[in-house]
Amino acid sequence: MRKIILASHGELANGMKMSVEMIAGEQDNLYAVSMCGTMGPQDVLQKVKEILAEDETCQAILITDLSGGSVNTALSELLREERCSLVSGMNIMLVLDIVMSDESSNIDEILESALRDAKKTILNVGEMLNSQEEEGEMFYD
Repeated sequence: MRKIILASHGELANGMKMSVEMIAGEQDNLYAVSMCGTMGPQDVLQKVKEILAEDETCQAILITDLSGGSVNTALSELLREERCSLVSGMNIMLVLDIVMSDESSNIDEILESALRDAKKTILNVGEMLNSQEEEGEMFYD
């Protein structure tokens, strides 16, 4: 089984898990660890280690909110384990692509595809609408 662990500053990870499960249904392999209150980055790392210890053979995809942030930096320690991959820049398309991927697929291919798809969803909608309007296209049909 593959574990997908969301980790963030504040409640983003918890909210993302709730949003993903609202769309994709309950996910037994999706976890959220939010650094809130008195929790620090090392507490997040410890919590993630506990989740990983439940199954020493599982592969894990760790998704954090901010590259270079304290949560991401703390979890980068886990990259020493071959079974762990770490991605930053959490957004719903990224998480959905990973959650809905085929369990038998190669993690590198899953991540490459998910990152490509997630990047496509980051848009300045106002600019896009103005551009389409100028070209005579309609955004809404």
